[in-house]
Amino acid sequence: MLSCLKSVVPSIIFPALVNQTAAQQLALQYQFEQNQWRNGDTIVNDQFKQLQNLLFFAQKNSPFWQKRFKEKELDTQWIKNLTPASFSQLAPLKRGELQQEINQIKTLNPPKEHGPLNEAKSSGSTGTPVITFGTSITQLFWDAFSIREHLWHRRDFSLTLAAIRSLPKDEARAPLGLVSKGWGNAVSRVFEAGPSVLLNVDEPIHRQYKWLLKHNPDYLVTHPSNLMALAWYASQQSKKLTKLKQIRTVGETVSPQLRKAVKVAFNCDIADMYSCQESGYIAIQCLEKENYHVMSEGVYVEVVDIEGQPVKVGQQGKVLITNLNNFATPLIRYELGDMAIMGEPCTCGRGLPVIERILGRTRNMLILPDGSIKWPYLSYSLFVKEANIQQFQVIQHSLKLVELCYVSQKAANKQQQLNITEILQRTLGHTFEIKLTRIKEIKRSKSGKHEDFISHVSYQT
Repeated sequence: MLSCLKSVVPSIIFPALVNQTAAQQLALQYQFEQNQWRNGDTIVNDQFKQLQNLLFFAQKNSPFWQKRFKEKELDTQWIKNLTPASFSQLAPLKRGELQQEINQIKTLNPPKEHGPLNEAKSSGSTGTPVITFGTSITQLFWDAFSIREHLWHRRDFSLTLAAIRSLPKDEARAPLGLVSKGWGNAVSRVFEAGPSVLLNVDEPIHRQYKWLLKHNPDYLVTHPSNLMALAWYASQQSKKLTKLKQIRTVGETVSPQLRKAVKVAFNCDIADMYSCQESGYIAIQCLEKENYHVMSEGVYVEVVDIEGQPVKVGQQGKVLITNLNNFATPLIRYELGDMAIMGEPCTCGRGLPVIERILGRTRNMLILPDGSIKWPYLSYSLFVKEANIQQFQVIQHSLKLVELCYVSQKAANKQQQLNITEILQRTLGHTFEIKLTRIKEIKRSKSGKHEDFISHVSYQT
């Protein structure tokens, strides 16, 4: 890391003399390194000291939280004596509330020392945007966790990073894409870095792979659903990527099947990260295992059951997050709509809380007629041999009906339809009525996400 620090004095490169932003980032990285090896209870204790500051500020400066505290009769004394158990007395902030009442949730006078406001917008599953406001401080932490993730996985900044992401239609198109110096603002403010190349995820898979062969990157970042298609396509090709060391995934759930497919197609591993537009980094994958460590210096995470109580290790529940550094839009016990499974303390020795698996949004959970809930593991390999399906999306309309929307050059014939129905029923674990619908395109959300499975069945937890 020391050899690639960016010095602001060209004639002095060792030791590097960095600017103020880089100095702040390096100071945070030092604290992150020290903190992660501490006892978990000690980490939570410091989190709640910071949380008290946030709650006191929200109580005075956010009309929404003023009202919420009064409704629950939660006063200053409650904040002073705050514990993880008493914190659960505060009703979670729903996504719909954040959408509809942002002007009441945001604070009237964010601390001046936090810097100017910036707006973040996320398109929800309904298409209704979720708007939040951050500050220079929230951006500082966002960048710091991004750098931490790079350092954690020991990436070499001098190498080539490729990204295939969702972009406006006319940006970063094949065959060249967009070539830049450095790995983006978070890294480039602190480190000297090699080139990065960017391609629009709207490009067909064969063009994406041809583009990757052209640049032959050392690292790749893309969406899991796009990666699955790339892995399938690459496994059929004679020409291989020769330098790929690791693939980073963002924005969607990573299944065990995807990890296996990437290992076969690219002979490398996946490093996943868990984040949201509203808050930034939530957890990053452990260097040694496939579980995730919560970024406790920036966010307090709860995984709760239907009663709002913490789930036990190995159990799934709803994810609630509290951003500890956003004093512009206090996100307190914010219900993301995601499901996750809590994990045992990690054998790597870090005291940061462990999420064993991120299951995705509640709308991506299969509801069986007996009321049980499961995550439907789907992959291209299930359908690609039938009707040459190039893209698909499974939609659960009811406890009886499931629809497979698919993209293919030709409609499936009767035998293929029977085969697909059997495959899907077996995969889902129930003899649902299966409807097959051939369409021209399955569109991604504005954030680039492509959901293989969507349920319209009401799910209550």
